[in-house]
Amino acid sequence: MKGNNNNKENLIKRVSKAWNYAWGGQEPNYTRLTDGTHSYNYELAGHYDFSNLFGLLGSKSYYKPKNNYKNYYIEVSYLNTIINLIAGFTSQVEIQEVDNSTKKVVENSEYVKLLNNPNKWQGKSEFIKELTINMLTQGAVVQYGNYFYNGNLKRNSSLYNLDGFNLQYPAIKNPYDFTSRDILDLEFIETLEGKRRKLKMRDINIVYDTINNSFYGGKGYASKNYLCPVSRIESVLYPLQILLNTQDSMAFLSDSPVLGVLSREHNGMQNPGASLDENQKKQIEAKLSGKAEYGTKAGGSGAIIATNESLKYLDMMPDNKKLQMVEMNNFGKEEIRGLFHVPKDIADDTSGKTRGSTYENQQFAEARFIEVVPKGITDKWLASLMCKNKEYFDSRNTKLVGSYNHMPSVIKLKEVEASKGLKDKMDALNTLLDANVKYESNFNIENWMKENGLENLL
Repeated sequence: MKGNNNNKENLIKRVSKAWNYAWGGQEPNYTRLTDGTHSYNYELAGHYDFSNLFGLLGSKSYYKPKNNYKNYYIEVSYLNTIINLIAGFTSQVEIQEVDNSTKKVVENSEYVKLLNNPNKWQGKSEFIKELTINMLTQGAVVQYGNYFYNGNLKRNSSLYNLDGFNLQYPAIKNPYDFTSRDILDLEFIETLEGKRRKLKMRDINIVYDTINNSFYGGKGYASKNYLCPVSRIESVLYPLQILLNTQDSMAFLSDSPVLGVLSREHNGMQNPGASLDENQKKQIEAKLSGKAEYGTKAGGSGAIIATNESLKYLDMMPDNKKLQMVEMNNFGKEEIRGLFHVPKDIADDTSGKTRGSTYENQQFAEARFIEVVPKGITDKWLASLMCKNKEYFDSRNTKLVGSYNHMPSVIKLKEVEASKGLKDKMDALNTLLDANVKYESNFNIENWMKENGLENLL
């Protein structure tokens, strides 16, 4: 019963404290508690969202997923760095239209011209960067093309990336009842500053990063989520929240106005001591810190304060390592880096554990990374465009090809692999020639190679 009373009392105090803080946005950093102990508070949420108050009602105040996952890209610097790294490489793709029969590049391809200048607002680089960011944060890139339905490229043909957060997807109650015509007539609603625009599926191209909810439903099948993407961001919501919390904590502690507390120490009832008067308090603070008294900003915040209590020094210097801030921050970064398959040699080439990694290792890591992640994104995108405009490419017997072979790191890697392959072939051939010399038979390997057009290897 006593425990219940204490719980009620604690709840009342917490609600009162949260309400006062949420309403006024003010709370002292340092407080002397009634039991003689010290409390150093750094509440990270302010009055702007009432999170302290509502966090008491059952929600996780430290973990509130954002509705728009692209906000994490804006707010978390490390996630921004990783996604920008991928987008930067992806945007350097060289797109060509290639003949399926001759394997030759189609000169002056109208479709490639469109992709190099997709709309009046964007060039190829900006367009593909936006495409990549949308795909990696929201789980899919949704594109609108005014030429998709008929497949005929016109002078005013344009291609746009739509922000999936602004789109309302159609509900699909039973996908097996839909005909091809029904699918083309599906309506998406885009809302921009209150203005709604209806878009047909025939004019939209959706490229998923991983899968859509037609294959997965967290709470079972939901018709409104059938076409909605599954973002990989959902897998790292906790690590992202850890990064946000540690960033906020370290930012607050770095600007902390209190580094130490000096107060008169009590010794029970035998020597209760006397409180400092106001002049003594101000003199001590001025002598120790040379700044204004505690609680003011005039002339700068005092680094050391004196309370009207017994004199005892309490070190309030924050130690991020002891608080495990650095460890938690690194954990969040590792989870995010692994999610996007970015090698350490690239992510930490200027700082971190792999700083000192050789230039060759970084080049090889970059080349293999480009061939897996950026090329995977552009291949998927170009394949979707060919499906969307199937008649155009079937009539011309061509296909779109994205290449990164012009990138310096990829060129270097291919040179090394080609040299290594040639060396392995020559070693095998020398072994074969030696064996032929030692083996007495009428078969002459040299003549056989000349007859089969392999004399250049001799």
